[in-house]
Amino acid sequence: MEKANEEQLKKLDECLAEAQKTEGESEISDTLKVRANHLTQIGDKDVAVTAQ
Repeated sequence: MEKANEEQLKKLDECLAEAQKTEGESEISDTLKVRANHLTQIGDKDVAVTAQ
């Protein structure tokens, strides 16, 4: 389960990096929201609070 969570976070980080390079502010914001929601779902409270 932890490996799957790490893989998902890695994918989200890659999407965020791509959005920062080629997309606008709304796409970056959307990606950050998805990442924060994922952190909340997996129970990583400290990081999720910071991300929110």
